[in-house]
Amino acid sequence: MSDEVQGSIAELEVLAARYDCLIGESEYRTSLAHVLHRMEGVYNSLLNGIHADYRLCCYLDLFDNSHGDGNGLEGRRDLVLEAIGVDDRFLRASQCAYQICAIMDGIFTEGLDATALTPARIISLHDAIATALRSEDALGLRTWECPPETAGRFVGVAYVPPSPERLPAFLDDIAKFVVTSRLSPVLKSAFAYFQLEAVRMFSSGLDEVGRFIAACLWRNSGLIEHMMPPISITPALRAKTHDRKLKPYLFNPASCEMFMLDDWAYLVACSTRNAVELEYLCFKEACRMTEKWQASLTQAGAKMTQTLRRCLVNMIGMPVFSISSLAAEVDASFSTVARIVELFLECGIVVQATKGRRNRIFECPEALALPDWAERTFLSSED
Repeated sequence: MSDEVQGSIAELEVLAARYDCLIGESEYRTSLAHVLHRMEGVYNSLLNGIHADYRLCCYLDLFDNSHGDGNGLEGRRDLVLEAIGVDDRFLRASQCAYQICAIMDGIFTEGLDATALTPARIISLHDAIATALRSEDALGLRTWECPPETAGRFVGVAYVPPSPERLPAFLDDIAKFVVTSRLSPVLKSAFAYFQLEAVRMFSSGLDEVGRFIAACLWRNSGLIEHMMPPISITPALRAKTHDRKLKPYLFNPASCEMFMLDDWAYLVACSTRNAVELEYLCFKEACRMTEKWQASLTQAGAKMTQTLRRCLVNMIGMPVFSISSLAAEVDASFSTVARIVELFLECGIVVQATKGRRNRIFECPEALALPDWAERTFLSSED
């Protein structure tokens, strides 16, 4: 690797570890993990032409977490979704993103042994992602021969991916490489991603598994511990650059594989740094929002208790909630949280999303807008 690439990766790893530790040791750890993994689900879906909605993902989260808790939400799911104006197509798209989010959540709630990258683990990750995004596609390794591939800008160069019979050996080599190589976690994940794409490893043709391999590898190596930055944001919003770099072995004969890999590693470092910096921006904005809400409540005469503070922080990650779901999250009584939510309503921090007095659902508009704000900030910084 060139000095520039090695320097970029070293800076990225220092930054990723620093922010993960900073946020992970703060009161925002769980809330920001929800936000970032939900964003990853939305951007992963967007890469496949599926336009999911962050707000609807929050509703799906509420319904799943409320199942069987006696508040009646699970029985009112369809009525609530109809009331907030959700059609079936939009719901299916957001369910894809929500399932991707759940896969990423699982990586950070499982024991470290579960994040070890074996061939079986890589296949299971791919199959879970393929099921979430394209349930009709074949699962597992590719089972057919690929025709030679050429690229218009590299005249006369063709590449033939290996036969299906050779794929298990390639996958085994990748798994051994990420375990035994002394390269940095970011560089190992970049090379594993590249090789999976180069050999057209999976039937579905999805490349998302490379980013989930990175999450497993980074956590297992100790680079990060608490949450994964939304590393799909650059390929999702800057797709042309990403796709051009994912044309392995279609290179100019005057060039060489070393330069091609160096170029790919540099792109990975830069795009991942975008996600890491976005992670920190979300953290700073979450702090600003809670301090603003706290000031509004204090001005209204509310006493700032630990329970009230936990409610404010929790709303960052769960901006759609019922009183009972919020009470369960902050480990407080229903009556205490009900009084707190009434204070939030009076101060304009939350709004009631459903009609009536029973089984009410609330939304925190500012917290729901956090991903859109982060995306606008990302795009403006790129211009």
